[in-house]
Amino acid sequence: MKNLLSLLLAAMPAVGGLWCQAAQVSGRVAGEAGQPLEFASLTLHQASDSALAKGAVADSAGFFCFLSPPPGDYFIRASHVGYEAGETPVFSFRDEGRGHDVGTLRLSPQAETLDAVSVRGRKPFVERHLDKLVVNVENSIVSAGASVLEVLERSPNVFVDQNGNITLNGRPGVIIMMDDKPVQLSGDALANMLRGMSSNSIEKIEIISNPSARYDAQGSSGIINLRTKKGRQMGANGNVSLSAGHGKFGKATAGGNLNYRARHFNLFGNYQYSWNKFFNNLVVLRRFSDGGEVQATYDQNSFLAMPYNTHTARAGADFFPGPKTTVGFLASGTFSHFNPRGDNESSILGPQGEPGGRFTTTNRSRDRWNNYALNLNLRQNFAREGQSLTADLDYARYWNETAQLFHSYFFDTGGTLTGTDYLRGDIGGFLDLYSFKADYAMPLGALGKAEAGLKSSYVKADNDLKYFILLQGGEVLDGRQSNHFIYEENINAGYLNWNGEWGRWNVQAGLRGEQTVADGFQVTADSAFRRNYFQLFPSAFVNCKISDNHLLGISLSRRIDRPNYQQLNPFRAFVDPTTYRAGNPFLLPQLTYSAEFSHTFRQRISTTLSYSTTKDNITYALIQNDEARQTVVTNVNIRKYEYFGLGFNAPFELAKWWNANVNFLLYHNRFEGSVAGFGLGQGGTAFHLDLNQSFLLSGGFSAELGGFYMHRHVYGISVMEPMWALNAGIQKSLWEGKGTLRLNVSDIFWRSWPRGGTRFGNIDEVFRSYRETRVGRLAFSYNFGRKGLAPGRRRPTGAEEEKRRAGERG
Repeated sequence: MKNLLSLLLAAMPAVGGLWCQAAQVSGRVAGEAGQPLEFASLTLHQASDSALAKGAVADSAGFFCFLSPPPGDYFIRASHVGYEAGETPVFSFRDEGRGHDVGTLRLSPQAETLDAVSVRGRKPFVERHLDKLVVNVENSIVSAGASVLEVLERSPNVFVDQNGNITLNGRPGVIIMMDDKPVQLSGDALANMLRGMSSNSIEKIEIISNPSARYDAQGSSGIINLRTKKGRQMGANGNVSLSAGHGKFGKATAGGNLNYRARHFNLFGNYQYSWNKFFNNLVVLRRFSDGGEVQATYDQNSFLAMPYNTHTARAGADFFPGPKTTVGFLASGTFSHFNPRGDNESSILGPQGEPGGRFTTTNRSRDRWNNYALNLNLRQNFAREGQSLTADLDYARYWNETAQLFHSYFFDTGGTLTGTDYLRGDIGGFLDLYSFKADYAMPLGALGKAEAGLKSSYVKADNDLKYFILLQGGEVLDGRQSNHFIYEENINAGYLNWNGEWGRWNVQAGLRGEQTVADGFQVTADSAFRRNYFQLFPSAFVNCKISDNHLLGISLSRRIDRPNYQQLNPFRAFVDPTTYRAGNPFLLPQLTYSAEFSHTFRQRISTTLSYSTTKDNITYALIQNDEARQTVVTNVNIRKYEYFGLGFNAPFELAKWWNANVNFLLYHNRFEGSVAGFGLGQGGTAFHLDLNQSFLLSGGFSAELGGFYMHRHVYGISVMEPMWALNAGIQKSLWEGKGTLRLNVSDIFWRSWPRGGTRFGNIDEVFRSYRETRVGRLAFSYNFGRKGLAPGRRRPTGAEEEKRRAGERG
């Protein structure tokens, strides 16, 4: 009987094709690796109440179909011996004489018991896809309860320097996006936002080193896209999470998300609160010279404690007026306040190292950084499969209020007070962003698929910095450091993208054009500048499947990095009596040409060879005045930056209960140009190694052990010394997977803080930037509501790039 049944089912694919033309609903069941799951059981359910509508059995190739269901909204549930049950998203079926293909439904292996060890299918921490690297934050034990910035620091080939600047693959110019939308922040402003965000709100991180023409041309080293968690079920469902941790200071997070989906609409929202107090202890030894002879040395120790209170909220709705139309609305906001408390102790040493006095500086500040964004969006699918039109209308506002108070005290070698300084800062600013974009996709049959799009954005930034000093016992405005800067920018863009597939070959080509009109006005100094330029950004991708085990790929692109709004602002931000930060209104955009060659073996092991060259590279720099004994932290353009990289990524199954992922990057970079009149021509070879291991244990337990090592490397005019970390965590699954309890410790040996030095031109300094990277955390999460049905639509907006640059700081 079993052989007869197998024979009959094996003959069903041809017959099934005829049945499915009439039945309308068809699909395929497969395992995680794509292998067919023969004779899988399938049931068709009504979306409104999960009532059973029909049943079916897959054939020997995994194909199935359902005969003539009445019009309505459905989902399909599949099961197979040895696999976890799976479900499709909800879909709408209309009896219009056309078949409806739900695609391939993949099932994960079911837990097995092997020698008292429970083995479960689970995504690894790092996955290599054809066009990107994916970090599965949601499944990471050691990431539970951490901030988003801490998870980024532990991601492959990502580095965060002592000023909060993020580099990717050893290259600056990375774009941070959230749900496909650029975050309009950079530098310490971006770092502050990411420190205030809990990783509990992030599902995964996508690292894209060479984006296509469909993306904004901004970002010379690639894109880091943060995918937030979304509701995935019909009816009411959601999640709550809590965490508590301690390093030098305490930390806590709490939040949740709620989703309600019905036939004609979907409502969703989430909220996260984060209290995160951390410190940065910067120790600098800086020498000032005259004619090559050291005249003074400043030995400085600055300790800054920053307690963050951050509220992040997101809410929206999708409406489905027809089976092919979706209209959505999204509102989001982040409200963060923190009161930095800094203390600086500086000793002055003479030419021979003899004491020459000292000074101390205290910083007591109150900061408020807030933003909200509104998005209206439309998606229209047409009768032809793959033909669609999407449109986004966006508005966003960023604003900040900062009250600073600095007191400096100067002492002679005998400890006698010789003078004091008083400085009060009243800093405010806002940025308004308006954006519209539309994208159209059109299948071309045997000729492939074409995409086209338009985008226009307008930004106005207004920053007013007022500093006051004491003069004859009263406060007066300090015109040397105060500044009022207004910046307006309009970018208009359009693109064409085409891709096609023939046999073993897959080809994609695109061209994007962007016109930028920018005006900057310095009210205080009554000066202005204007930029007006048009640029073309071509891209091309070619993949060839040599065999089932070997895939080759080549990609070429041209990209741009415009200076962010704060980098252009000619402000002065006080750090201590000898150090301040300043903007540079004369910065030019940098242009990057990139090429990448990749090889993938058995769809798992990938090797990548990459090269890029950047013209007018925007570089972090120190400019030192030996006579005044002052150092300015700013950004300058240098003539060229070159990068050569060799990357390797591979997952390994060392045992059925033990998996590992290795990511290795070897690169050489070189900076050429001039800074402050001194010729720059330095570079070096370095490597970055990431290793993550996961262990599936018995009794619902699992564990992780991982870390990274970053070799000594050149970073602009500075050299960064090696840094490394080891992280560990354990997890317990509760209540049939609805609850999860995680305990983790990051940077167990406390070695992942930056240190380095600068010996360039007249600058001679070494530094160590101690951070609170060693933290222990306990995290709990609980899922409630109906399980396993259609996902809430992830909705990027059209103003991602502008949002990223809106709050950027140099």
